[in-house]
Amino acid sequence: MRVFSTEEVAQALGVSPASARRVLSAYERVSGAPLPRDKRGEWAVPEGAMAHLEAARALVRERRLSWEGALGAVLGKEASLPLPARREELSEVLNLLKALEEENRALRAALEEQTALLKRLAQALERPRHPWWRFWGQ
Repeated sequence: MRVFSTEEVAQALGVSPASARRVLSAYERVSGAPLPRDKRGEWAVPEGAMAHLEAARALVRERRLSWEGALGAVLGKEASLPLPARREELSEVLNLLKALEEENRALRAALEEQTALLKRLAQALERPRHPWWRFWGQ
């Protein structure tokens, strides 16, 4: 029975070693059982777990599931929601952002009006432009 290191898992899944560690951690969470470790304390992934990881990778790429969701589907466990179900939440956030942009435009327009009014008021209250001594002898 072959055992895979974290680096070999990373290469097989097409991810970085750091991502592979996160995937292996997710595998342990979803499966509810720890993966075996070698003498140095690093993961020693058996062939069966590697097959699950490769099947999950296909689901991640094809269905755009999260790793936990894909592993849950492969292992038959309850897992987090897939990304398509989260699209509704994303559309709500986008609608809120659009509403904020409209409010921002309205506030900018009101600010421009107030600025124009203040400029006219400042001009009306402005002192005469002629120096005071020009009127001294008149």
